[in-house]
Amino acid sequence: MRRASLTITTDVDGNGIGYLVSVGSGVDCGYIRAIRYVKNNYDNGVGVVITGEISGIAILTIANMNATVTKFPRGSASKQVDGTDAEYASGYPVKVLIPIVNERIKVVVSSGGDTKTGLFHIWIG
Repeated sequence: MRRASLTITTDVDGNGIGYLVSVGSGVDCGYIRAIRYVKNNYDNGVGVVITGEISGIAILTIANMNATVTKFPRGSASKQVDGTDAEYASGYPVKVLIPIVNERIKVVVSSGGDTKTGLFHIWIG
């Protein structure tokens, strides 16, 4: 497992985009294990959308963040029969790790305030 870090600085409109890359190859392969947002000086209410740059695979979306937080994103497993979300017998959804293969991880920040920064750590393995 490895951890990569990324600092994103917003523009005057409070928006920013950053790309997380592995050391060496510039792209990543593995499963997303955890994401930690470390609040520096973004305004309260910041929004974050994290996806695979090429595939667009959804990794994590959070609106209105106000403090440092760690998340463990998972996707919904699908039934082979009809593609609907799989559930355990108790009705709870089956969650699976999110794969990332040969692409950078794209982090989009909105409503962060004029020229402010935040730090993101992403564990992949």
